This record gives sequence, C-alpha cells and structure tokens, in this order.
Amino acid sequence: LGNYVMKKYLLAAALSATMLSAAPASAIVITTGEVNPTWDVDYYRVASTGGFASFTVLADPLFNPLLDASMWLLRDDGSSLGGLTGSVIGFADDTIGLNPAMVKLLSAGTYILGISDYEFTEAEMRDGFNGGESYTTGTYTLTMTGVENIGFPVPEPATLGLFGIGLMGLGLASRRRKAA
Repeated sequence: LGNYVMKKYLLAAALSATMLSAAPASAIVITTGEVNPTWDVDYYRVASTGGFASFTVLADPLFNPLLDASMWLLRDDGSSLGGLTGSVIGFADDTIGLNPAMVKLLSAGTYILGISDYEFTEAEMRDGFNGGESYTTGTYTLTMTGVENIGFPVPEPATLGLFGIGLMGLGLASRRRKAA
C-alpha cells in the first residue's frame, strides 16, 4: 500500500510540473491607489492573452486598516470613461476581510477594472462618479496576475497642438472684434 500511495504522489507531482511548465508565465503587476469618499473611482485598463487572472486590493494596514473597497471588472468595448458599456465580468467586495479579491477566467482582450468604496454600484462604475455615501478613505495596493496593465490611450501631441492653435485663433478673433 505504501508504494501505491508514493507512486500516486509522484504521478501527481509530475503532472503538476508538466502543467506548470506548459502554462505561460504570468506577470505580477503591483500598483498603489487611493480611495476618496463619495466621488473617486480608480480605473485600470488591462490586457489578457486568455487564461486565469486575479485581482486583489489590500488596504494599507498602518494608515487605514478599515478601508472598505470594492471593485468591478468590465470587458473593454472601446467606450469612453464616464459612459462605459462593456459587459460585466465580475464584482468583488469583502473577500479577504474588508478587502476585495477575484479570480476570473478571461478570454483574450482588454478589460477595465474599477475600484472605489464599498457602496460602489455598477452604474457608478459605468458613469465614473461614485455618489455613494461611504466615508472610508485611504490608500491600497492592487496586485494583478495574468494580465498586463496597459493604461488608457493618451491624445497624440499633434492633436493637442491643433487644439491649442484653435484656442489661439479664437482668442485672436475675439481680440479683433473688441478692437473694431
């Protein structure tokens, strides 16, 4: 019986090692953020090549151990912040004490993770304004595995330059009207 059990453990260990070596390496992304009461939503845009991803928010234990955060994960459909329309992938609140955590099987694509206080609703995630009445505030550490934090697109310098030239043109036009 002892050899049978030993062979079973060795087979399980070999199978686990084979599965781990076949799985793609998963980066761990760690960043920090802050939850402010009644208005703040922190957004993270992440990319997945497909597979399991985990998201964990831990409050800073020294300065705000009672921070009560929650998070929503939406599929990124290209809609802009303040009007998100992507489908809901998950929600987490009070998974580890007052800290939210979730593990999801994601298909390849981009996703938007929103973090705020414990009264954070889906509508507030989509609108970008947390109108809840929570008074928990403080800093947190976000740990993500299986995804890459890709951020949000930033306007090109040429676009900003054209916008600036347009503003200067409006200023000159109004100045000429006043002079005339």
